[in-house]
Amino acid sequence: MASSTHTTEDVQLSIVQSSPNPVYELYPHRWYGLTLLFFLNLTNNLYWLTFAPVTEISANYLAVSDTAVTLLGTIFLIVFVIMSPCAGFMLDRWGLRKSLLFGAFLSALGGWIRYSGCLVNAVKGRYAIIIIGQIVCAVSNCIFLTAPTNFAMTWFSDGGRTTANMVGSVANPLGGAVAQILIPSVVTEESRLPLALILTASIATVTAIPVLFLRDKPPSYPSFSASQPPEKFGSGFKKLLTNWNFLVIWIAFTTIVGFFSAFLILMNDILSPYGYDETKSGIIGAVTILSGLVGAGISGPLIDKTKAYKTLIKSVTPVVGVGFFLLPFVVRENAYAEIAIVCSLIGFLSFSLLPVALEIGVECTFPVSANTSAAILWLGGQGGGVIFTIVMDQLRLPDDANRPRDMKRSLYFQGIVALVLSFTVLFYNSKNLRLEAETAVTKRNQMEKAETNDGNCQERETAGLRSDGKLKQGDRSQLPLPVNMCSDGYVVAEQELNPDMDYFRTKCVRNGKVSRDEMMFQVQKSDNPTEQLLVTFPNEKTVGVKYLKQICTKMVDQRVSRGIIVYQGTLTSAANKAIQSLNQGISDRGPDTFTYELDTFSESELLVNITEHQLVPHHTLLTDEEKKALLKRYRLKETQLPRIQITDPVARYYGLKRGQ
Repeated sequence: MASSTHTTEDVQLSIVQSSPNPVYELYPHRWYGLTLLFFLNLTNNLYWLTFAPVTEISANYLAVSDTAVTLLGTIFLIVFVIMSPCAGFMLDRWGLRKSLLFGAFLSALGGWIRYSGCLVNAVKGRYAIIIIGQIVCAVSNCIFLTAPTNFAMTWFSDGGRTTANMVGSVANPLGGAVAQILIPSVVTEESRLPLALILTASIATVTAIPVLFLRDKPPSYPSFSASQPPEKFGSGFKKLLTNWNFLVIWIAFTTIVGFFSAFLILMNDILSPYGYDETKSGIIGAVTILSGLVGAGISGPLIDKTKAYKTLIKSVTPVVGVGFFLLPFVVRENAYAEIAIVCSLIGFLSFSLLPVALEIGVECTFPVSANTSAAILWLGGQGGGVIFTIVMDQLRLPDDANRPRDMKRSLYFQGIVALVLSFTVLFYNSKNLRLEAETAVTKRNQMEKAETNDGNCQERETAGLRSDGKLKQGDRSQLPLPVNMCSDGYVVAEQELNPDMDYFRTKCVRNGKVSRDEMMFQVQKSDNPTEQLLVTFPNEKTVGVKYLKQICTKMVDQRVSRGIIVYQGTLTSAANKAIQSLNQGISDRGPDTFTYELDTFSESELLVNITEHQLVPHHTLLTDEEKKALLKRYRLKETQLPRIQITDPVARYYGLKRGQ
């Protein structure tokens, strides 16, 4: 007997029903698009940390408080919280190219609005215009930050998606690292702040031009998942809110990204009370991010090769929480090296998680759009950044304290919360739904290729039938009895259950020959009408892959939970391998999953009902409740019960599975 239990999401059921093999192909243009997306994110994020590395100079030039300067960075996070759902919707509705064109235009426009604030003579007017420019730049940031996950899925196969997502996503914080080094070196005094604004606006404008030459999507899909139409943003968003595993990832992502953003924005304020100037603070920020680039550069290709999403995210996230917990103990005077080491550790591990979290957000929610899951994850990360920045800013000591404006309390808050919330990721326990769908398609394609080998298997004469297909003379024992194999619990007509020769001839014999198509029948369980059984009798004496696919399609269309194929002669080796291949990688799913099972029997196996043999004792299949009661009554463990081999004729008769 060969059996295969399929448990796939509804979208994956279309795999069996799909048309002949599509051609999946990768195109060189994907590297152009990925490079462009990298620089769009990098240059746009220069806007985010233009003022934070030179807080004191910016406050004096704009005639505002340090908190108001902090708001110029925080506004990026606030706008993202408000606009990120719109960014995901835009990418779904407009497509990649139009969305990035719009974002590039806003990025350049916002940069020049910021600079125009420096041309205003009234000091108070400068801040108002600059914050308007920051808001415009922040809107484009929503698009750029959400796009990498969509781009990776649209242009890359499963062998490069995580790396592509990594390259596009880490460019954003890399822009922050560049700003940490570039801005303090340019803005050495108040009069040079406008120069930094001209520089950032010019870079963003130049970067926007190549978007005109970007293609929206490749001529053909790179993978099966890319070929599937994504769910609409609204329905996908509702599913995310009820997906426990996604919410676990969302909490971890919000915690790590939120505190990382808050730490970068407030880094100068955190370190300056301990004697570290803006240049040293900028170097610490740059080292943190550059270490992260190394971590992301390692994790992206590693995950593409191993697909060990769950292992990495569960093992690394709590360590990041420990890193944040250590910060308040190392931030002190004359501890520059220790601070740099801990910050490097946080950066290295945080960045290694970034592409993995974005990809695993797609894996546990497929077929929800990658735009939707990425937008909601970044919504949490940036929203957490807003909240954590505000709370940490309010926890700083006043100006008249022993150490004025010290933020040690802020670091304790950050460390404790990050440590606790980072461990929630241990509750994540989802399968990689997108990968499983693609694996199923790959196996289906292998089955179709195997069809070319179907004609090489030896044929043999059917039990109870002549080689020309005519019915032999003889008694009832020469008729196959598949209904006896499945009558338990199914509603089967008496004539079907115990057919005589006349009934068989009337129903199944046409023009003196047996019509095996007429022998096919379908029944349902007496206690559960939705649980149906389909028994088929292929005309081919040698059953191959093509017939298996036809039956799978019929079962999916009619929602039949169990199927039995009774073949005359042999199964081809290709068909046997195909069934074994289908059985691999299939695992249990949630309550909305459709499950079906396919068994195959030779007619010769069904001529005798093995359970009615005088030497075979009576067997009864226990329910789960009955088995628990039995174990409890005799104080046994399940491993102490006598075993029956899954290949035993009785086990095959009842269709038993492991554990029953």
